[in-house]
Amino acid sequence: MDGFENNKPADIIIPPGQAEAHLGNTKPSKKQEPSVRHTKRKQGSSTKFERLAEAGRWFQMICWLKIPVIGFIYMLGLAISRKTPEDKKNFILGYMLYKLLVWTLAIVIAYVLYKAGLSFIDGMLQYIS
Repeated sequence: MDGFENNKPADIIIPPGQAEAHLGNTKPSKKQEPSVRHTKRKQGSSTKFERLAEAGRWFQMICWLKIPVIGFIYMLGLAISRKTPEDKKNFILGYMLYKLLVWTLAIVIAYVLYKAGLSFIDGMLQYIS
């Protein structure tokens, strides 16, 4: 006995992707090892087409938001929807705060101009009389 009688094929552990090399086949199959192009790509990176498609979706969303009444409804729909990604929900929240600030500022300026305009017109009428 040479001491190898207890070694069964199940006891030999071969790392994945090296099975062909141990069996005498020097070329790995395409199924076992990815191509070099896929291994160098970062996990979070995307293709140029995917980036352009994402930019197009953001552009479409911004265009919808600029339409006065429809944009407000669209904004509420995105804010309420569960399918909306977190980054778009954060953008919508920021956009809502921006709109609230702009409308508040516009109302305050309109009120101040209204009051100033009334006193100016009243002064002009007294001057004429």
